[in-house]
Amino acid sequence: MYAMPRVAQQMKAVANVTTTAPQTRRYRAVVVRSIEQRAVVEFDAMEGSDPYLMGQEIVAQVAVARSRREVKKVVFMGMGEPAHNLDNVMEAIDLLGTEGNIGHKNLVFSTVGDRRVFERLPLGRVKPALALSLHSTKAALRAELLPHAPRYEPGELVEQGERYARATGYPIQYQWTLIEGVNDGDDEVEGIVALLRGRYAIMNMIP
Repeated sequence: MYAMPRVAQQMKAVANVTTTAPQTRRYRAVVVRSIEQRAVVEFDAMEGSDPYLMGQEIVAQVAVARSRREVKKVVFMGMGEPAHNLDNVMEAIDLLGTEGNIGHKNLVFSTVGDRRVFERLPLGRVKPALALSLHSTKAALRAELLPHAPRYEPGELVEQGERYARATGYPIQYQWTLIEGVNDGDDEVEGIVALLRGRYAIMNMIP
């Protein structure tokens, strides 16, 4: 039994499966705000044409997925920065971590380092795991790779993450997309070792 009883009853009015991909864990759903307005979104998308999904609309996507197969983990990422829709994402996290009965560490908030995240996440009843986009140990290169991200010295970002990791007991998941000839050199390897030595962290290298 994977359905969230109350949400499962309500979700039929706001979401339905239009296509599925049997060989993957991704779903495509239609989230309906009204008869006149629809926003087609991917399962992990946080933004629609409104432009943002409401908390219960995000939860409805999980309810839809659970009607098809078991859902053990939810990652909040999407086509944009989840912090841009922070109130609704936090509402969804709270519902999924309580009524949805998903382990808090299996709710993952992925961010480029929006400062509001470090203020809001520790205050929530449900505290998700945190994934931080790092991609370089050099501030200038990281700013080039993530032009719309808040400006951080990598050490400052790691310090912010470390405080949250120690408070929640979940390691920070650092994301690093490898780009040949850009951020895959020995200098970056040495930088990672220096930056994360002794930290409560996991490094996820994305080829």
